[in-house]
Amino acid sequence: MIVHLGEQKLVFFTAENLSDKPIVGHATCNVTPETSSIYFNKIQCFCFNEERLDSHQKVDMPVVFFVNPAFAKDLDNLHVDEWVGRPSRGGEGPASFGLKRQSLF
Repeated sequence: MIVHLGEQKLVFFTAENLSDKPIVGHATCNVTPETSSIYFNKIQCFCFNEERLDSHQKVDMPVVFFVNPAFAKDLDNLHVDEWVGRPSRGGEGPASFGLKRQSLF
């Protein structure tokens, strides 16, 4: 995806619950390289709230964002990962909704 600095953009992450049980979780966002995260500004994101996916449900989840124009002075690309899972309980590991990475530049 090509993003013009300062332009508001809408992107969708596909989430899929691969388990046989419903999952309620909260997304975290990872922007790389790490130094680029200060330039990535989310306006609206599914990561602001807990999300529920029924067993084997697949949905597209929106993120509205812009990249600060000051980004151009320091870097030339960034990547955004969203990961949704639930906290580990009773020795279980986190359950991922399986979100896909988006390369913005």
